[in-house]
Amino acid sequence: MKVLVVGNPIAGGGAAARKIEALAELLRARGHAVEVFLTAAAGDARARAAAPEFGADALIAAGGDGTLNEVVNGLREPFATPVGFLPAGTANVTARELGLSGTPEEIAALIEAGDARRIDVGRAGGRRFLMVASVGFDALVVAEDARRRAKSQRFTRFAVPILRALWRYRAPALTVTVDDAPPVKGALAIVSKTRHYGGLFSLAREARCDSGVFEVTVCARGSRPALVLYALAALCGRMERLGGVRTLRGIRVAVESEAPAPVEVDGEPFGTTPATFELAAGALPFLAPPRRS
Repeated sequence: MKVLVVGNPIAGGGAAARKIEALAELLRARGHAVEVFLTAAAGDARARAAAPEFGADALIAAGGDGTLNEVVNGLREPFATPVGFLPAGTANVTARELGLSGTPEEIAALIEAGDARRIDVGRAGGRRFLMVASVGFDALVVAEDARRRAKSQRFTRFAVPILRALWRYRAPALTVTVDDAPPVKGALAIVSKTRHYGGLFSLAREARCDSGVFEVTVCARGSRPALVLYALAALCGRMERLGGVRTLRGIRVAVESEAPAPVEVDGEPFGTTPATFELAAGALPFLAPPRRS
């Protein structure tokens, strides 16, 4: 088999480079042809996945969730080549959701078995996502982080963006419409395909990568004390127990607001409202262990 490994060598404080090398050596020892492409700047992974001469039997994204997101956004549709993930980032949310241990040996075994699960792909306009999109305070934090990102890849890097976002924050008045259901009002909307959010929070407990629906959390209150309460509840996995929090499910989510509100998709800024998120159920073949019931 021909395997293309697209990796961010500095992910995980340099741990990714060692894992990429170990995977390539293991696959070559088993007789596979391996091409390793190491990224040097944002957008490199997407460009390599989109290259006309792609031509591999399997494509492995190696690094953090951001590297995987770039690879998925570079692929041409309909998706045909199985995608795998060698996690070496900070949060590795997708790996946790799919039950990946993250070792080169596991990835090599999945490639050789060739059994790909079909997972859902979210779309926000021309941007694809596998994990989450949000409108409101969370997206404001992501925008602040993007302005100062580069040095630290640890969770503590968000401390300053969170404080800056709290200083600037004005609760938006959102209108969230899921499929053909009546609109719901709120100040924060999170569209999930994964249970975990940002590596720390358990937000949408019924969300799955291959469920065929979005799980949409709409929070009615937008005050700073309410945001703190939401964060504490999400840390404990108890968001749904709070008053003023609604959970909706569907395949198309439209979010509008009285004034432009920030939007983020898989941890990257995505402009402002209005925004529409749509789901392509089971669109992407992904190398992962069978789903556990």
